[in-house]
Amino acid sequence: MTDNMADCDHLICQFFCRKVMRSANIADLRVGQPLASNSLFRYAHPPDGLAVAKVASAASDVVLSMLSKTELSRGLKTDLVGKKLFVFESIDSTNTCARTLAEAGTEEGSVVVADYQSEGRGRLGRTWQAEPAKNLLFSVLLRPKLSKEQSGLLTFYAAIAVSRAIESMTGQRVECKWPNDILLNGKKVCGILIENSFEQEHVAYSVLGIGLNVNQHTFAQELTERATSIANELHAEIDRAELFRRILQEIDALYQDVQKSRYDLILQEWKERCKMFGQQIDVSQGSQTISGVARGLSTTGGLIMETAKGLQTIHAGDITIHRR
Repeated sequence: MTDNMADCDHLICQFFCRKVMRSANIADLRVGQPLASNSLFRYAHPPDGLAVAKVASAASDVVLSMLSKTELSRGLKTDLVGKKLFVFESIDSTNTCARTLAEAGTEEGSVVVADYQSEGRGRLGRTWQAEPAKNLLFSVLLRPKLSKEQSGLLTFYAAIAVSRAIESMTGQRVECKWPNDILLNGKKVCGILIENSFEQEHVAYSVLGIGLNVNQHTFAQELTERATSIANELHAEIDRAELFRRILQEIDALYQDVQKSRYDLILQEWKERCKMFGQQIDVSQGSQTISGVARGLSTTGGLIMETAKGLQTIHAGDITIHRR
Protein backbone atom coordinates (compact mmCIF):
# COMPACT_ATOMS: atom_id res chain seq x y z
CA MET A 1 0.00 0.00 0.00
CA THR A 2 1.25 3.49 -0.80
CA ASP A 3 1.85 6.14 1.87
CA ASN A 4 -0.90 8.23 0.29
CA MET A 5 -3.42 5.40 0.69
CA ALA A 6 -2.41 4.86 4.31
CA ASP A 7 -2.83 8.58 4.98
CA CYS A 8 -6.27 8.46 3.32
CA ASP A 9 -7.36 5.56 5.54
CA HIS A 10 -6.11 7.40 8.61
CA LEU A 11 -8.02 10.57 7.72
CA ILE A 12 -11.21 8.60 7.11
CA CYS A 13 -10.93 6.96 10.52
CA GLN A 14 -10.36 10.34 12.14
CA PHE A 15 -13.49 11.63 10.43
CA PHE A 16 -15.61 8.77 11.75
CA CYS A 17 -14.27 9.14 15.28
CA ARG A 18 -15.18 12.83 15.27
CA LYS A 19 -18.61 12.12 13.76
CA VAL A 20 -19.42 9.45 16.35
CA MET A 21 -18.34 11.60 19.27
CA ARG A 22 -20.69 14.34 18.06
CA SER A 23 -23.69 12.17 17.17
CA ALA A 24 -23.62 9.59 19.96
CA ASN A 25 -22.74 11.91 22.84
CA ILE A 26 -19.54 9.99 23.43
CA ALA A 27 -16.67 12.08 24.70
CA ASP A 28 -13.00 11.68 23.83
CA LEU A 29 -12.39 8.01 23.00
CA ARG A 30 -8.74 8.10 24.05
CA VAL A 31 -8.03 5.68 26.87
CA GLY A 32 -7.60 7.36 30.22
CA GLN A 33 -9.04 10.71 29.14
CA PRO A 34 -11.54 12.15 31.68
CA LEU A 35 -15.05 12.13 30.29
CA ALA A 36 -18.10 14.22 31.03
CA SER A 37 -20.50 12.79 33.60
CA ASN A 38 -23.25 12.32 31.01
CA SER A 39 -21.06 10.31 28.62
CA LEU A 40 -22.08 6.81 27.68
CA PHE A 41 -18.66 5.38 28.53
CA ARG A 42 -15.98 6.17 31.09
CA TYR A 43 -12.70 4.59 30.01
CA ALA A 44 -10.08 3.15 32.31
CA HIS A 45 -6.44 2.43 31.51
CA PRO A 46 -6.37 -0.94 29.71
CA PRO A 47 -4.31 -3.90 30.91
CA ASP A 48 -2.01 -5.38 28.23
CA GLY A 49 -3.59 -3.36 25.45
CA LEU A 50 -7.15 -4.54 26.10
CA ALA A 51 -9.49 -1.59 26.30
CA VAL A 52 -11.85 -1.63 29.27
CA ALA A 53 -14.92 0.52 29.71
CA LYS A 54 -17.35 1.20 32.52
CA VAL A 55 -20.95 1.82 31.58
CA ALA A 56 -22.35 4.65 33.65
CA SER A 57 -25.25 3.52 35.81
CA ALA A 58 -27.11 5.11 38.67
CA ALA A 59 -26.89 1.85 40.60
CA SER A 60 -23.45 0.49 39.71
CA ASP A 61 -20.60 0.43 37.22
CA VAL A 62 -20.43 -2.67 35.03
CA VAL A 63 -16.97 -3.40 33.69
CA LEU A 64 -16.97 -4.48 30.05
CA SER A 65 -14.07 -5.86 28.01
CA MET A 66 -13.69 -4.00 24.74
CA LEU A 67 -12.22 -5.56 21.62
CA SER A 68 -8.76 -4.42 20.55
CA LYS A 69 -7.01 -4.69 17.21
CA THR A 70 -4.21 -6.73 18.77
CA GLU A 71 -6.63 -9.21 20.28
CA LEU A 72 -8.72 -9.56 17.13
CA SER A 73 -5.76 -10.17 14.84
CA ARG A 74 -3.82 -12.50 17.14
CA GLY A 75 -3.48 -15.86 15.37
CA LEU A 76 -5.71 -14.84 12.44
CA LYS A 77 -4.93 -17.11 9.49
CA THR A 78 -6.33 -15.69 6.26
CA ASP A 79 -5.04 -14.91 2.79
CA LEU A 80 -7.17 -11.82 2.20
CA VAL A 81 -9.87 -11.04 4.75
CA GLY A 82 -8.82 -9.12 7.84
CA LYS A 83 -5.32 -8.20 6.72
CA LYS A 84 -6.36 -4.64 7.51
CA LEU A 85 -8.59 -4.02 10.54
CA PHE A 86 -10.25 -0.74 11.49
CA VAL A 87 -11.34 -1.15 15.11
CA PHE A 88 -13.61 1.37 16.84
CA GLU A 89 -14.86 1.45 20.40
CA SER A 90 -17.93 3.21 19.00
CA ILE A 91 -19.11 4.27 15.57
CA ASP A 92 -22.37 5.19 13.88
CA SER A 93 -22.35 2.21 11.47
CA THR A 94 -19.61 -0.20 10.42
CA ASN A 95 -21.27 -0.53 7.00
CA THR A 96 -21.21 3.23 6.47
CA CYS A 97 -17.54 3.37 7.40
CA ALA A 98 -16.68 0.41 5.16
CA ARG A 99 -18.46 2.01 2.21
CA THR A 100 -16.53 5.24 2.73
CA LEU A 101 -13.28 3.28 2.82
CA ALA A 102 -14.30 1.45 -0.35
CA GLU A 103 -14.97 4.71 -2.18
CA ALA A 104 -11.51 5.90 -1.10
CA GLY A 105 -9.93 2.81 -2.66
CA THR A 106 -9.11 0.82 0.46
CA GLU A 107 -8.04 -2.68 -0.42
CA GLU A 108 -10.30 -5.70 -0.60
CA GLY A 109 -10.55 -7.76 2.57
CA SER A 110 -10.47 -4.78 4.93
CA VAL A 111 -12.73 -5.15 7.98
CA VAL A 112 -14.39 -2.49 10.14
CA VAL A 113 -15.20 -3.58 13.70
CA ALA A 114 -17.02 -1.72 16.47
CA ASP A 115 -17.98 -2.53 20.03
CA TYR A 116 -20.99 -0.23 19.74
CA GLN A 117 -23.02 1.27 16.90
CA SER A 118 -25.13 4.36 17.45
CA GLU A 119 -26.89 3.98 14.10
CA GLY A 120 -26.66 0.28 13.33
CA ARG A 121 -29.13 -0.87 10.72
CA GLY A 122 -30.62 -4.01 9.29
CA ARG A 123 -32.65 -4.83 6.20
CA LEU A 124 -35.34 -2.46 4.94
CA GLY A 125 -33.91 0.45 6.92
CA ARG A 126 -34.61 -1.11 10.30
CA THR A 127 -32.53 -0.29 13.36
CA TRP A 128 -30.11 -2.90 14.68
CA GLN A 129 -29.75 -2.55 18.44
CA ALA A 130 -26.98 -4.23 20.41
CA GLU A 131 -25.48 -3.66 23.84
CA PRO A 132 -21.89 -2.36 23.89
CA ALA A 133 -19.01 -4.79 24.40
CA LYS A 134 -21.27 -7.85 24.22
CA ASN A 135 -21.60 -8.75 20.55
CA LEU A 136 -19.80 -8.82 17.21
CA LEU A 137 -20.58 -5.92 14.89
CA PHE A 138 -18.42 -5.72 11.79
CA SER A 139 -18.32 -5.18 8.04
CA VAL A 140 -16.11 -6.80 5.42
CA LEU A 141 -15.14 -5.00 2.22
CA LEU A 142 -14.95 -7.22 -0.87
CA ARG A 143 -14.69 -6.65 -4.61
CA PRO A 144 -16.22 -9.88 -5.96
CA LYS A 145 -16.50 -10.83 -9.62
CA LEU A 146 -20.29 -10.83 -9.70
CA SER A 147 -22.95 -9.47 -11.98
CA LYS A 148 -25.66 -7.26 -10.54
CA GLU A 149 -28.10 -10.17 -10.81
CA GLN A 150 -25.76 -12.45 -8.82
CA SER A 151 -25.09 -9.97 -6.01
CA GLY A 152 -27.83 -11.45 -3.82
CA LEU A 153 -25.74 -14.61 -3.47
CA LEU A 154 -23.42 -12.81 -1.06
CA THR A 155 -25.99 -13.07 1.73
CA PHE A 156 -25.90 -16.86 1.50
CA TYR A 157 -22.10 -16.87 1.35
CA ALA A 158 -21.86 -14.78 4.52
CA ALA A 159 -24.51 -16.88 6.28
CA ILE A 160 -22.61 -20.11 5.62
CA ALA A 161 -19.35 -18.60 6.87
CA VAL A 162 -20.92 -17.37 10.12
CA SER A 163 -22.82 -20.64 10.63
CA ARG A 164 -19.70 -22.76 10.23
CA ALA A 165 -17.76 -20.59 12.66
CA ILE A 166 -20.47 -20.72 15.34
CA GLU A 167 -20.74 -24.49 14.99
CA SER A 168 -16.99 -25.03 15.18
CA MET A 169 -16.78 -23.05 18.41
CA THR A 170 -19.97 -24.14 20.16
CA GLY A 171 -20.96 -27.52 18.75
CA GLN A 172 -24.49 -26.17 18.28
CA ARG A 173 -26.33 -26.78 15.00
CA VAL A 174 -27.09 -23.50 13.23
CA GLU A 175 -30.07 -22.90 10.95
CA CYS A 176 -30.61 -20.34 8.20
CA LYS A 177 -33.82 -18.51 7.35
CA TRP A 178 -34.45 -16.66 4.10
CA PRO A 179 -33.33 -14.11 3.30
CA ASN A 180 -30.68 -13.10 5.84
CA ASP A 181 -31.23 -14.61 9.29
CA ILE A 182 -29.16 -17.12 11.25
CA LEU A 183 -30.96 -19.04 13.99
CA LEU A 184 -30.03 -20.95 17.14
CA ASN A 185 -32.78 -23.15 18.55
CA GLY A 186 -35.30 -21.38 16.35
CA LYS A 187 -34.42 -17.84 17.44
CA LYS A 188 -32.49 -15.18 15.52
CA VAL A 189 -28.89 -14.86 16.64
CA CYS A 190 -27.43 -13.04 13.65
CA GLY A 191 -28.48 -10.74 10.84
CA ILE A 192 -26.64 -9.95 7.62
CA LEU A 193 -26.86 -6.75 5.60
CA ILE A 194 -25.17 -6.70 2.19
CA GLU A 195 -24.70 -3.32 0.53
CA ASN A 196 -23.36 -3.20 -3.01
CA SER A 197 -22.05 -0.56 -5.36
CA PHE A 198 -22.42 -1.26 -9.07
CA GLU A 199 -20.57 -0.17 -12.17
CA GLN A 200 -22.82 -0.76 -15.15
CA GLU A 201 -24.11 -4.33 -14.60
CA HIS A 202 -21.34 -5.60 -12.33
CA VAL A 203 -20.41 -5.28 -8.65
CA ALA A 204 -17.77 -2.64 -7.99
CA TYR A 205 -17.58 -3.50 -4.31
CA SER A 206 -19.67 -5.18 -1.64
CA VAL A 207 -19.88 -4.58 2.09
CA LEU A 208 -20.87 -7.59 4.17
CA GLY A 209 -22.41 -6.26 7.38
CA ILE A 210 -22.72 -8.81 10.19
CA GLY A 211 -24.44 -8.32 13.53
CA LEU A 212 -24.05 -11.34 15.81
CA ASN A 213 -25.54 -11.59 19.31
CA VAL A 214 -22.77 -13.22 21.33
CA ASN A 215 -22.81 -12.46 25.06
CA GLN A 216 -25.88 -10.22 25.35
CA HIS A 217 -28.40 -11.65 27.82
CA THR A 218 -31.36 -9.27 27.65
CA PHE A 219 -33.36 -7.97 24.71
CA ALA A 220 -36.20 -5.53 24.21
CA GLN A 221 -39.52 -7.03 25.27
CA GLU A 222 -40.85 -7.18 21.72
CA LEU A 223 -37.82 -9.26 20.67
CA THR A 224 -37.60 -11.80 23.49
CA GLU A 225 -39.66 -14.42 21.65
CA ARG A 226 -37.67 -14.07 18.42
CA ALA A 227 -34.10 -13.09 19.34
CA THR A 228 -31.38 -14.80 21.34
CA SER A 229 -27.62 -14.85 21.81
CA ILE A 230 -25.03 -17.58 21.79
CA ALA A 231 -24.49 -17.08 25.53
CA ASN A 232 -28.20 -17.48 26.25
CA GLU A 233 -28.34 -20.75 24.33
CA LEU A 234 -25.10 -22.15 25.79
CA HIS A 235 -25.70 -20.75 29.28
CA ALA A 236 -22.12 -19.51 29.17
CA GLU A 237 -20.28 -16.58 27.63
CA ILE A 238 -17.72 -17.19 24.89
CA ASP A 239 -14.59 -15.48 23.60
CA ARG A 240 -15.75 -12.88 21.08
CA ALA A 241 -12.29 -12.38 19.58
CA GLU A 242 -11.85 -16.08 18.91
CA LEU A 243 -15.27 -16.30 17.28
CA PHE A 244 -14.46 -13.22 15.18
CA ARG A 245 -11.27 -14.83 13.91
CA ARG A 246 -13.09 -18.03 13.03
CA ILE A 247 -15.73 -16.12 11.08
CA LEU A 248 -13.10 -14.20 9.10
CA GLN A 249 -11.27 -17.43 8.33
CA GLU A 250 -14.47 -19.00 6.99
CA ILE A 251 -15.28 -15.90 4.93
CA ASP A 252 -11.75 -16.01 3.54
CA ALA A 253 -11.87 -19.72 2.69
CA LEU A 254 -15.33 -19.58 1.09
CA TYR A 255 -14.41 -16.56 -1.02
CA GLN A 256 -12.69 -18.92 -3.45
CA ASP A 257 -16.10 -20.43 -4.24
CA VAL A 258 -17.48 -16.96 -4.93
CA GLN A 259 -14.61 -15.91 -7.17
CA LYS A 260 -14.68 -19.22 -9.07
CA SER A 261 -18.48 -19.10 -9.57
CA ARG A 262 -19.15 -22.17 -7.42
CA TYR A 263 -22.42 -20.69 -6.19
CA ASP A 264 -24.22 -24.02 -6.34
CA LEU A 265 -22.09 -25.32 -3.46
CA ILE A 266 -22.96 -22.30 -1.32
CA LEU A 267 -26.68 -22.51 -2.06
CA GLN A 268 -26.76 -26.25 -1.44
CA GLU A 269 -25.23 -25.93 2.02
CA TRP A 270 -27.56 -23.05 2.83
CA LYS A 271 -30.61 -25.11 1.80
CA GLU A 272 -29.46 -27.95 4.04
CA ARG A 273 -29.57 -25.52 6.96
CA CYS A 274 -33.04 -24.19 6.15
CA LYS A 275 -36.14 -25.86 7.60
CA MET A 276 -38.80 -23.82 5.83
CA PHE A 277 -38.88 -25.72 2.54
CA GLY A 278 -42.09 -27.67 2.12
CA GLN A 279 -43.85 -25.52 4.70
CA GLN A 280 -46.67 -23.03 4.31
CA ILE A 281 -45.35 -19.48 4.60
CA ASP A 282 -46.43 -15.86 4.24
CA VAL A 283 -44.14 -13.28 2.67
CA SER A 284 -44.88 -9.69 3.65
CA GLN A 285 -43.89 -7.01 1.16
CA GLY A 286 -45.13 -3.75 2.59
CA SER A 287 -48.92 -3.77 2.30
CA GLN A 288 -48.91 -6.97 0.23
CA THR A 289 -48.73 -10.54 1.56
CA ILE A 290 -47.96 -13.55 -0.61
CA SER A 291 -48.97 -16.96 0.73
CA GLY A 292 -47.80 -20.34 -0.44
CA VAL A 293 -45.39 -23.21 0.10
CA ALA A 294 -41.63 -22.64 0.09
CA ARG A 295 -40.14 -24.90 -2.57
CA GLY A 296 -36.53 -23.87 -3.06
CA LEU A 297 -34.08 -21.24 -4.25
CA SER A 298 -33.38 -19.87 -7.70
CA THR A 299 -29.81 -19.82 -9.03
CA THR A 300 -29.49 -16.22 -7.81
CA GLY A 301 -30.94 -16.83 -4.34
CA GLY A 302 -34.57 -15.88 -4.92
CA LEU A 303 -37.18 -17.78 -2.92
CA ILE A 304 -39.31 -20.07 -5.07
CA MET A 305 -42.89 -20.34 -3.78
CA GLU A 306 -45.82 -22.41 -4.92
CA THR A 307 -48.83 -20.11 -4.73
CA ALA A 308 -52.40 -20.11 -5.96
CA LYS A 309 -51.08 -18.40 -9.10
CA GLY A 310 -48.38 -21.01 -9.67
CA LEU A 311 -44.65 -20.85 -8.99
CA GLN A 312 -43.32 -17.42 -8.09
CA THR A 313 -39.79 -16.25 -7.32
CA ILE A 314 -39.57 -13.77 -4.45
CA HIS A 315 -36.55 -11.51 -4.05
CA ALA A 316 -37.44 -9.56 -0.90
CA GLY A 317 -39.82 -9.72 2.04
CA ASP A 318 -40.36 -10.87 5.61
CA ILE A 319 -41.14 -14.54 6.17
CA THR A 320 -43.69 -15.98 8.58
CA ILE A 321 -43.73 -19.78 8.80
CA HIS A 322 -46.98 -21.56 9.63
CA ARG A 323 -45.87 -23.97 12.32
CA ARG A 324 -47.23 -27.48 12.00
